[in-house]
Amino acid sequence: MGDNATNTLTLAADNKDPQYAAAALAMAGRYMNAANADVWAQKGERSQPATKAAIIAMLAASKQRVAISLCTKALKDSDARVRMAAIEASAQLQSTEMLSPLLVAMKTADSTEVKAIGNSLLSIRSRDVSGYVAVALQHAPSFAQITLLHVLAQKKAADKERFIRLLLNSEDPDVAAAAKTTLEAVKE
Repeated sequence: MGDNATNTLTLAADNKDPQYAAAALAMAGRYMNAANADVWAQKGERSQPATKAAIIAMLAASKQRVAISLCTKALKDSDARVRMAAIEASAQLQSTEMLSPLLVAMKTADSTEVKAIGNSLLSIRSRDVSGYVAVALQHAPSFAQITLLHVLAQKKAADKERFIRLLLNSEDPDVAAAAKTTLEAVKE
């Protein structure tokens, strides 16, 4: 797809008719390549929240690496739709570059976002996930610690047992119970 077509679709993505805008993004996604991905990433950075979220999803679905930078910034966005789009996109991108930004975002995320981040961490296929999660576990809020413990249990991270044990004496009884359950799960 040429520059003229890309420019036309980027303009159409801002259309007030949501179906028209969605159709433009769908067409752009079918013809996505590295050459026009940068244009879409720039468009995403300066778009309204709904459009930004849709562009993040489109770039992630087409596995464009430029989406990593956009997602990292989007995790700090004030709009929940944009943050959720970035969290979901991180799972599709399968990039370990998203591990630190996701874990940092978890510190200020609400319960819905924490659960989504946990699911994204579970879907990223890398040996590095357990290490990043174990380190973040010590500094995360209690409700996030439970999700991170679940990730370690699902990843069967037996080598992170010492990090898990640190939470057995947590002041939060739910965290302590989750740590105990996780220890049992990683030993299986």
